[in-house]
Amino acid sequence: MKKVLLSSIFILIFVAILIFTISKRDIQALKLTAIPLSQTAIKLKWNGNHGNFILYRRLTKTGRFIKIGETTSTLYIDKNLTANTTYYYRIKEKNKSGHFEVSNIASTTTFEQIPKAPVLSITSSNQSAFLSWKENSGVSLNGFVLYKRRSGIAKFTPIATLTYSETRYVDNNLKPNMEYFYEVRAYNNRGFSKCSNVVNIKTSYTVAGSVIGTYGKSIPDVVISFDSSNNKYEFVKSALNGQWIKKGLKGIVKIRAYKNKWKFIPEKVIVRGGKNIIFYGINASKKEGTLRWKFKTEGGIVGSVAIGLNGTIYAKSQDNYLYAINPNG
Repeated sequence: MKKVLLSSIFILIFVAILIFTISKRDIQALKLTAIPLSQTAIKLKWNGNHGNFILYRRLTKTGRFIKIGETTSTLYIDKNLTANTTYYYRIKEKNKSGHFEVSNIASTTTFEQIPKAPVLSITSSNQSAFLSWKENSGVSLNGFVLYKRRSGIAKFTPIATLTYSETRYVDNNLKPNMEYFYEVRAYNNRGFSKCSNVVNIKTSYTVAGSVIGTYGKSIPDVVISFDSSNNKYEFVKSALNGQWIKKGLKGIVKIRAYKNKWKFIPEKVIVRGGKNIIFYGINASKKEGTLRWKFKTEGGIVGSVAIGLNGTIYAKSQDNYLYAINPNG
């Protein structure tokens, strides 16, 4: 009788140990993993059987877990999270005997947020473009890439890669009388932002020339004016040697020469880029008919003479030559 009792007790103890071992093995086999999906979502999965599970989350390594949901699946997507943030998770299995912690603690970090498109602005000075921009998304940045194209070219090309602290750039490699377009992108470990707004400038150009009178003599103090529909420009005066220069012109400009009691050929010149212009002056205060100079051709003049925009006098002669004569003879 005693042997039967001892055998029964032994069997009961063995079964209890076996059940405990199997249950412990099942609990240890339920392993939780956390995988980041985006800046705002993490995927949780575990390798147990389908059941009733409660999910918990915390923001620190040793903080208090807070319940975030329940599921009967072995997969859960935690959404509406903060970018570039580490989260800690565990799950409990819900059964008839109560709640039992069945998983390890798993942690992972959401992806870093891609920057927003910067806001770009520009100012210009002759043949330089001064660019500055702001990026206000509040995420970590690695830097910026600046792009440029000129009129007539459709594709932007990168011209500079800058650090996250560099938000200004001066582009000095510009040609006169040319329109340029710019845009900028921010980037970090997650990728590039969208392109910023596009800004543009049109570079200025310089026009120079001289004022010449009878016998090639220079005419000083001649007022050279510049008329534009888009810009206002101050006049300049010719120097003692008749030379003059004007910088910073843009677009289409009409140029005229003026001096009291003088007439100038041409009356006006229309420019849209750098050019050298010569005005020829005639003193209108002298009596008409006064002989200024003579030029003898080898044959008779056929028809009337013509005067070009720069004052050159064109005459066809019976010696089969076309003569081009300066206004000073």
